[in-house]
Amino acid sequence: MKANLVLVAGLFTLVASARVQGAPGDSVYAAAAAALVDSYKGSKPPARVEELSAIYRRLRLLDGAGHLVLAGPKGSAFRGALGRHETELLASFDPAAEVQRILGCARQNPYLNDVMADLEKAVAGGTSYPFVKLAAAPEGAHTLRQVLAYSVALDRVGVLVRNDWHALAELHARYLEVRADPSFSKRFAEVANLFERAKVLTVDPAITAYLEYLATHKVPVESGRLGLAVNIAEAALEDTRLGFRDNASAAVTLMVRPVGNRELVDPKTFEGPSRMSKDNKAILWSPPLPEKWADLYSTWNLAFVSHYPNFPFFFAKLLNPDVLCYHHLPDGERSSPSEYVFHRVISLYLHIHFEILGRMDQLEAKSQPPVAWNDDGFTRLWAARNHQSAQAYACLVPHSAELARQALEKKAGEVAEKACELKTFAYNSVCEFADFAKSCVFVPKPAFPSK
Repeated sequence: MKANLVLVAGLFTLVASARVQGAPGDSVYAAAAAALVDSYKGSKPPARVEELSAIYRRLRLLDGAGHLVLAGPKGSAFRGALGRHETELLASFDPAAEVQRILGCARQNPYLNDVMADLEKAVAGGTSYPFVKLAAAPEGAHTLRQVLAYSVALDRVGVLVRNDWHALAELHARYLEVRADPSFSKRFAEVANLFERAKVLTVDPAITAYLEYLATHKVPVESGRLGLAVNIAEAALEDTRLGFRDNASAAVTLMVRPVGNRELVDPKTFEGPSRMSKDNKAILWSPPLPEKWADLYSTWNLAFVSHYPNFPFFFAKLLNPDVLCYHHLPDGERSSPSEYVFHRVISLYLHIHFEILGRMDQLEAKSQPPVAWNDDGFTRLWAARNHQSAQAYACLVPHSAELARQALEKKAGEVAEKACELKTFAYNSVCEFADFAKSCVFVPKPAFPSK
């Protein structure tokens, strides 16, 4: 083990000295990949299966006997293939191969590559981040081992849902069952902040809508226009509260170029109506330049979640192959950029429960919180680059000042109304952090409901 840690530390030294050859940022990718693969050094297939099983147990999807826990209707075709599903979800995996899959897809995102190049320069210039040393320590290696298993689990469940929507019905029924337990309600407020509680309230309607669309093969052309904007706004407001305004401004760029905004597909930008995929197994949401939009969303959300102390687990919900691997695929085909949001919401839905239930387990066990990986300087570096990337994307899909003003004003009002309805936070005008929209008209803060 000591030799392995020396190897990882050596790779980070290469980052610091900028001696790794290749494209800018490659040394950061290489160091991260080495740390993940090294965390499984010497492990055997049974140990890898146990890592996966621990993830599914935390998700409340596996019982003590190692069987899937289901809550959907009995006698369904999905249940008829239960044995096959268990085998697929619990099969062992090759850590190096899984990491290479992630790495290959991550490198297709030019905005993410720019962040890695900035990080490479910062480390080479002497900036120190706590996660660098932590990744090479035994405790860090243990975390990375869990993170990779979590990524594998998210990828496999995502593929299962994509292949058979009844799997999503089973998941939703299971989590409604879990959250109906009095112990969950009692501890929910103890382990989740206002933003996280709002996230649970807003993701449930999305899953319910998914199930309806997948069952009927019909999607309203405007589907996602408001719901996705609210989802982004929730995170943007949290970023603003935490002081990461550069990242909040990138969120606004995504918000004012929404999905479900056209009745016909634009042949130049591929912006189009919300609709079913050709095989009727996924929902397509097509913002302007879907691949570039997904690239920006991915790097924006990675920066957002980097403020969490256990951010490597949050990274897994965005970097697992089912979510991440959408590049260079024809629009409308399986896992194309227009499917990005579909896969992203499934991963988010799972992660919300993974995180909340994990905190509850920790509270029950009265265990000490793990060592923190986050660093404000790291998040600010990422946010600053995202601000620039958002401007680059905006130039590809230009908005006139008047259109930007109208879109922001309308979106601010819609999000404000929804926020007050949920009673989760007082909405502060989107315009306050949309510094690129100079002509933006401020929307007054709505009053909190009296009850």
